[in-house]
Amino acid sequence: MIDRLIELCIWREARGASEQARIGVYSVIINRFVLQFEGATSIAEVILKPFQFSSFNWTDPGHAHFPRQINESDWKAWLDIQALVKTTPIDNTQGATHYFDSSIAPPSWADPTKKTVEIPPFSFYKLA
Repeated sequence: MIDRLIELCIWREARGASEQARIGVYSVIINRFVLQFEGATSIAEVILKPFQFSSFNWTDPGHAHFPRQINESDWKAWLDIQALVKTTPIDNTQGATHYFDSSIAPPSWADPTKKTVEIPPFSFYKLA
């Protein structure tokens, strides 16, 4: 069940993005879990905590989106990435705990001294 929640989060947050960007989002989820960010003790808590992953906020237009078919190209691409990271753990974000889409204005938490890497379309930060 947790794998499906991770898959849905990646699909919602980074569909259409590169493989490296998707791995980056996955890395942020895992980094937050390892650090027990904001008291989270499970992957589900990391993903579902309000205002952490925007695609799960009821105010986000994408919060109710689900893959229509299991073979949808973005979904299948994520399943391939998930198989890769399960066998060879990858953190291409240098320990990032946050990210945002670089096409928008930086959020208030985006301290330039905490930026770890840019993987278009995302900017990654280590804030924890």
